[in-house]
Amino acid sequence: MKMAQSDQPHERQEAASELSKFPSDETEGILRKLLKDDTVNFWHSSADTISNVEFGVRTAAYNSLKVLGKPVPEKIELKREPTEEEQRSLRHNHWRKSFGYAFSDGWKVTSIVDADTRRIEGRDMTSVILTCGKEESHCRVTLTPKEFDSKDLPGGEDLGINGRNNGGARRFFLKGALSQEEKERLINYFGLERF
Repeated sequence: MKMAQSDQPHERQEAASELSKFPSDETEGILRKLLKDDTVNFWHSSADTISNVEFGVRTAAYNSLKVLGKPVPEKIELKREPTEEEQRSLRHNHWRKSFGYAFSDGWKVTSIVDADTRRIEGRDMTSVILTCGKEESHCRVTLTPKEFDSKDLPGGEDLGINGRNNGGARRFFLKGALSQEEKERLINYFGLERF
């Protein structure tokens, strides 16, 4: 009962799941309050793509009420599609952080923008362009989903693909000044393979 009022969403979700073991009017009241919880859990189909958004606490409360044999609302949102902004934010944060770890010797990501988006196999896939710099030197790395048609790929040096059999795999295309050592660091860090 105390966990159901916790500030921590994972504790509220756990409480909502466990409360079905303690049938009472008080339990039902708590579960009905938790049906209004707006906390979301993000499920990913790859490191930079959200597959769906679930209202975890709400879903746990809904399921517990059903287990208790109590009526549940017919129209209640338990999950939803991610927004474009949520997808963009995850994509940009993931690649900014990844390239931050991959680079050395003063190179930094200075900007990230979404490029081409295509609907393939029932889902939107977006290529990403990272502009990177070190003092007066600049380069651009375009990350293209592996599913994009090879005749429509961007120009630049093809550094390879990161896990061609994995969901969310991307081909890396480089334009601009980047030393051979830094190229090798990117290739090794991301496990890029050429085919």
